Amino acid sequence: MTGLEKQEKQQAAWHEAGHCLIADHYEMPNWMAYIVRTPDQRPDDKTWIGRTWPNRGVGEQLTAFQLAVFGWAGPIAEHPACTADFENWPEATLEDFDCYYDESEQSATDLENIHKHPQQTRVRKMALQIVIENRGRLRQMAEALERDGRIDGWKGAGLLTGPSPGQGLWLLQI
Repeated sequence: MTGLEKQEKQQAAWHEAGHCLIADHYEMPNWMAYIVRTPDQRPDDKTWIGRTWPNRGVGEQLTAFQLAVFGWAGPIAEHPACTADFENWPEATLEDFDCYYDESEQSATDLENIHKHPQQTRVRKMALQIVIENRGRLRQMAEALERDGRIDGWKGAGLLTGPSPGQGLWLLQI
């Protein structure tokens, strides 16, 4: 794996971990995420991509606000400060993030969730606050994704790796 591929794998893991953190924060017990190397990519394509599903129980719905926070958490979590200067990240602000964020690089699913709620500043502040306050948990999730390629929040699905404010971090054995 080249240096760029390693960087993109790490970025994909942190991005999906941001979504996982919000799913766990909002106590969605059935969330799951994965990252995979993209086959047959063109030169401008990313070499690693991921997907996270924030499933709730049968009949339960997420609010538009929760979905927007979930959508923003991925791009916020992959912010370079997460991996480069992780310990000083509590000083990060929305302005720092705005310098890095590029909407054209986001997936259609993320964009759909991001724009579900009209109060974008409020939503982004909430996502940033949750990510910063739980950065240790975020790191744990990102490292698990980078190492194992897949994690979920389903009870009994795998090996519990640490305490959680929600249902817990479970690793799928793949």
